[in-house]
Amino acid sequence: RDDHSKQVLIGYGLSANRVSSNGDPVLALAMKGDAQPGRVGIVLAQQLPSRTEFTYVPQPPSDTIRESAGKLIENLLQLDKSLQLQVFHDDTEADAELAEQLRNRAPQKISVQPASGPFAKIQEQMSQCGAIFSFSLHGLLLGAASGVAVVGLSEEAGAADFMASLGMQKYLLASTGGSFDISAAAAALDHLRKEEAARESVRTRVQALKRKESQNARTLGLLVPRRLMRKKQEEVILVPRPKRRTPEKGGQREGPPRERTPAKGGQREGPPRERKPRKGGADSEADL
Repeated sequence: RDDHSKQVLIGYGLSANRVSSNGDPVLALAMKGDAQPGRVGIVLAQQLPSRTEFTYVPQPPSDTIRESAGKLIENLLQLDKSLQLQVFHDDTEADAELAEQLRNRAPQKISVQPASGPFAKIQEQMSQCGAIFSFSLHGLLLGAASGVAVVGLSEEAGAADFMASLGMQKYLLASTGGSFDISAAAAALDHLRKEEAARESVRTRVQALKRKESQNARTLGLLVPRRLMRKKQEEVILVPRPKRRTPEKGGQREGPPRERTPAKGGQREGPPRERKPRKGGADSEADL
């Protein structure tokens, strides 16, 4: 997906010239929806960058995100009062609370969609937007995969590379600490939602990225089992075998003495074994 991901794959032994950047499983969901120019989507995030660490603890949206999302909605509705807005948010109580607060600004104009809903429904609603603004990289990915022109922020990790792959660098807005030019974002969304050519260009670029993602998936399918097998073999080689403990020279072996077995030619202790006759006749002289 980006240079960091590429370095990870190279570390697993994959040749660098076979790695395609900007691949993501989300792109495999590419579809052509029925975009409505009078509809704009907004994908929320908790902070910028949206993913600074991996944790199971949900983070509440920052004050900057709350303020920016509210102002963006106000600007969009001022540009066109007939506009319909769709707010997408994560499935946490804090995000649901923020989304509801935003919806209450204009209940007749704004609807919300949590990430907990059926995925097919989420993507269908995205595909019906004329344009989408996203605070997060995955919002950009899913919006583009749904055939919609997207607007993102430079502060989000991976957003610059992805927007460049779509040929939409000019719609990547500069941001610092989560703050950005609200009026510029609203103007970009208002322009893109009316441009079918922009959506068609996105669909064409996404199809090319989808083919790259398929190639990456096939390459990984070959690489990972081989790498795991090689690692397992290295572990087998590197694990030292336990050494036998031998008594020091001149020392006595600890414990009870071993029972000695008679050497070749010696007599076997106990009564002689009885030999059974062979099938179909008596024993031969050799047997006796």
